[in-house]
Amino acid sequence: MARDATIAFRDAGPSVFPSSVVRQVEEIRSAVPPGEAILLVSASRTDGSWYTRLFQRALYPRNPVVVRYLPLSARDIEALRRSWPIRYGMLLDVAPSSLALDPPRDLGALPAMPDHLFFGAVRP
Repeated sequence: MARDATIAFRDAGPSVFPSSVVRQVEEIRSAVPPGEAILLVSASRTDGSWYTRLFQRALYPRNPVVVRYLPLSARDIEALRRSWPIRYGMLLDVAPSSLALDPPRDLGALPAMPDHLFFGAVRP
């Protein structure tokens, strides 16, 4: 049993958060007040779902993160806003066009993915 743990954790880093994600989270925290809900939309249900949960965990408990996947219509966003006072959004995609962010700030690529993290105010 101890030998298995030694093998499993020998090459593990000190954190599950890659340094690029830590930088992205710091930028979001500097722009979003504590307690504000953030809508996180991902274009991918495969690798993107891992990153959505990673960002959700990184921002908890300071900011609730509401996760949704594309396609997401304007009606879907309106329905979310009836439940959550959402003013900020994050998008995991190759381009910022899938979610109306004003202005869409490219916070950089996600490790081992073609997607970038876009951040901004969600247009009304």
